[in-house]
Order: sequence, then C-alpha cells, then structure tokens
Amino acid sequence: MNAPVNILSEAAIAHSVEVLKIRAQVRAYLEYEHQFEHLADAVDPLQEYAERSGLVAALGQDAVQDIIATPFGRFREIVAAEIETVIAPFEAELAEPLKSTRQAYCTPQATVDAFFFVVRTKDADGIGQWLADHPFDARYLHKLWKQKCSTVAAK
Repeated sequence: MNAPVNILSEAAIAHSVEVLKIRAQVRAYLEYEHQFEHLADAVDPLQEYAERSGLVAALGQDAVQDIIATPFGRFREIVAAEIETVIAPFEAELAEPLKSTRQAYCTPQATVDAFFFVVRTKDADGIGQWLADHPFDARYLHKLWKQKCSTVAAK
C-alpha cells in the first residue's frame, strides 16, 4: 500500500514558499557573515523544513533547491564584486613591476664606468666594498675586468 499523500492547499504552499524564501535569505546572510562553519550548516535546515512542510512533495526537489539557492547566489555575487573592487586597483599597480622583473637584468653603462673609476682610484678593500654594494653587477663587472686584463696582457 502506498503511503498517504499529504496534499497541501495552494494557500498553504504559497505560505510555506514564503517562509522558505525568508529563512533562506536570513541563512544566506548569516553564511555571508561567516556565522556558519560550513555551507551545509546553513542549507540543511532549509531542506529539512521543505521536506517537513510538504514543499518537496508539492513542488519537487529541483524547485525547492532553486528557492534555497537564489539568495545564496546573490550573496556570492556580492562577494565576487567585493573581491573585484579590492583587487582591481592592485592589478594595474602590480602589472608593471612584474613585467620589469621578468626581463633579464642588465648592468647600466654608468655602473660600468663607475666600476673602472673605482678600480683606478681605490685599493683592494675599497673595490671589494664597492662591489659588495653592487651585488647584481659584480658578476658582469668581473667578466669585463677579466676581458680587459686578457687584452692588456696580450698586447
């Protein structure tokens, strides 16, 4: 024998739908405000209410899920807009420096000229200190120095 069917009047269905919508809006807001540890904690009681009130039987599970999901979707859109508002100003700021860091570093000619001036005017400790102050340039300057010394020795 089949279980008895609980037939709701249209007025009862409309009332239960309104109650479900209001409860879903409240729980969606509370979830937005991080008052639930998990989304299921916010949604499960709504599903239980829909089953107890007969909405699932009267409207079907898909319609009930749409009613429950609508306010949660609205708050997800708000969160997405908030994130976009916060991130957008930084994207333009960060884009240019990131592009420049991707390019290979090249020692400026002024640094090369300064290096040879230091070599002519300083002792070994002074040259060492100057190179310590220019760590990104030291390898390239050493290469130039070796080239210069090998051409001088060859002459």
